[in-house]
Amino acid sequence: MNNKSFHRSVSILSSVFGQLNHFSLKLEGYTSVSGSSVILGDTIQQLCLDRLNPLSTYTLNLWLIARDDASEKIVFNSFVKAPFTRRKQPTVIICEDLVNSINHLNNHSFFVYTIPYNESMLQAYHFSEYSKMYVENNLYKKTT
Repeated sequence: MNNKSFHRSVSILSSVFGQLNHFSLKLEGYTSVSGSSVILGDTIQQLCLDRLNPLSTYTLNLWLIARDDASEKIVFNSFVKAPFTRRKQPTVIICEDLVNSINHLNNHSFFVYTIPYNESMLQAYHFSEYSKMYVENNLYKKTT
């Protein structure tokens, strides 16, 4: 899937988002910071999650490769800063895929998951030395 087909699909489905009880988005895609239809955390938030009924639940399983974004990590940081990552439920895990990022020097690869994701299990390499993980869950924040 590419950026344009994602945006087209969301446009077609936008009229039904408010009627859903559960929304599940699985996306494996390439995006580019220089493109007009870049897929950012704000894009997922505004085009999909903000349109859901407030009582709806959602799951995400996203794997994105951002072209020419290895140094600034604009796409990655947009997901880290997106409002849905700071909600109490569901827990959001954002994991940099350092192996794919190293193999493609100008690209930055990462995963965004909500836990649990339709009874799927995270792969072992997400917890290896070849990944960096960011977990945001307000229920378990430490206080000093």
